[in-house]
Amino acid sequence: MRVSNRSQSMIQPAIVKYNGLIKEIEKTGKKIYFLNLGQPDIPTPAAFMKAVNNIDDEVLMYVDSKGILPLREGIVKYFKNYAIDFGVDDILLTVGGSEAIWYAFMALCDPQDEIICTDPVYAIYKEVAKATNVTLVPMETYAENGFELPDINKIEKLITNKTKAFILNTPGNPTGRVYTKREMDDIANLAKKHNLFIISDEVYRDFIYDGEEFLSFAARKDVEDRVILIESTSKRFSACGARVGFLATKNKEAYEGLLKMAQTRLSVSYIDQVGAVELFKLDKNYLHNQLAEYEVRRDTICDELLKIDGVVLQKPKGAFHILVKLPIDDAEDFIQFLLNEFNYEGETVLITPGADFYFNESLSKNMVRISYVLKAEDLKRAALLLRIALDEYMKK
Repeated sequence: MRVSNRSQSMIQPAIVKYNGLIKEIEKTGKKIYFLNLGQPDIPTPAAFMKAVNNIDDEVLMYVDSKGILPLREGIVKYFKNYAIDFGVDDILLTVGGSEAIWYAFMALCDPQDEIICTDPVYAIYKEVAKATNVTLVPMETYAENGFELPDINKIEKLITNKTKAFILNTPGNPTGRVYTKREMDDIANLAKKHNLFIISDEVYRDFIYDGEEFLSFAARKDVEDRVILIESTSKRFSACGARVGFLATKNKEAYEGLLKMAQTRLSVSYIDQVGAVELFKLDKNYLHNQLAEYEVRRDTICDELLKIDGVVLQKPKGAFHILVKLPIDDAEDFIQFLLNEFNYEGETVLITPGADFYFNESLSKNMVRISYVLKAEDLKRAALLLRIALDEYMKK
């Protein structure tokens, strides 16, 4: 007996593949500063737990596969703050943003169809593509110019008769890139010209720094019939464990396909949806205060990393991840060194290898992703540990 080729082709994301080793290290008492996970440490709003604890249903029943109506109404109201006009029947609840990615790939593509993405790209896209027999076609971007999208003519050369969609993540994971009007105009024009969908992953929508303007494909009238929006409560409300994501689209044929996928799992957890209803009732101060905290963290980690000789980075405009070029030849080997050999005053640090996000291995060898989800003082300490570790590693 043997398992499928698709399951054999998939790899463990870096966020989980070190788990066993981490547990063994922690048994020794060594402290690890985790800069590898996009797991916020901001407290989940108390309103979520209060709503869950107040559930008095005698039987927890299946609910609408689309999601409970009060939650979809709250999401519609939230979007209006961004001049995005969705109706309740344009919203489809999913088990986190990850399930939304699966549904989008399966609803839009047949086996061997193509979706154009960036290189580097959010690592989960790569694994979902393998599992759904979709081919991701990368357009290379570079740290030196802040991961700006290529010229429209270069992008157009990637389009074939198998191309079904673009998938873009803005603000970006792992890059922190916030796409400009020029970049979005190019993608929109190509989508119209070649009759393609745009899968727009905007789960970091509320993490925009320096007064940067956030532009959403969903707010554009010229492509509103071809946009599939991927969203989540995980990041903006520090509720990763609730697993409440959602899709939004005005394309009724696409929505029906997505809904059929959702109906196979019947419904998203009713309990988590009840809690999420309250999250979308929070006033703007919650998100404003959270943004201010993350901007301090971004400035702290960038300022500290730039003190290290040979580090290349551009301060990101959004999200809470940054891709950093280190003065090393093999990021994965360096991370193994951090975990297995390095120890400074009983502490070390964990980061994510760039290889998880890249198609072009030559671009990833000295790249790492750092998630600035710790308090500023912890980020300063983690950056110090990185500097000391790099010194020891290069001597070794």
